[in-house]
Amino acid sequence: MSKLVCLWLLIPLLAGCGQGGNSANSSSSSGASAKSLTIVGPGGSVGIGDSLDAAKKAFPPPAGATTFDKSMAFAILNKQGWTWGLKDQAFEVALQNGKVCAIAVTGGSASDEPSKTISQIGEPTRKAVGKQASAYVWEAGKNARILLCLGPKAIIVPNGSMTLIGDKEDLKVLNYNADDPSIFVKQMDGAAQQLEDLQKSNKAKK
Repeated sequence: MSKLVCLWLLIPLLAGCGQGGNSANSSSSSGASAKSLTIVGPGGSVGIGDSLDAAKKAFPPPAGATTFDKSMAFAILNKQGWTWGLKDQAFEVALQNGKVCAIAVTGGSASDEPSKTISQIGEPTRKAVGKQASAYVWEAGKNARILLCLGPKAIIVPNGSMTLIGDKEDLKVLNYNADDPSIFVKQMDGAAQQLEDLQKSNKAKK
């Protein structure tokens, strides 16, 4: 679990790092709705405003998972919560007044995204597509759903995906900007390029 926690907490630290990389494309549509604030898991669905019991039922910890009765990625928001993690998979909810106010799911394959999510909730409000990362946003009032798809050279969850749901201002604190998803994409592409350049430099010195 410590590896996943480090990966999640690394993202806010990437703000302002490499801004280079491939340019991102943006688009908008009216596909966003309250439906985007609910996500389906192995045991059912959970959304903003639901109880912790509903979250645990929808995403029960798999065998061998480590669980925490607190927030991990959302800890910076000073929220109560619940988390489980196993290898490259993780699930977390943050709570406010005993109700789910934010959700994070890590570990899904990027190969069937974003088509899978679009088929469930419609076209995104906006998107940004890069070389090693793509971000898709569905807005619903003050909240948003953000789907991140990572490429094979991404520095976090290579070939995986992450879904975050919550208040747009809270997500922005974590460096997930629903208003401008290109920020995350440029940071991921820039970081991947910097890592590749460093590896080439180290290889050349040998």
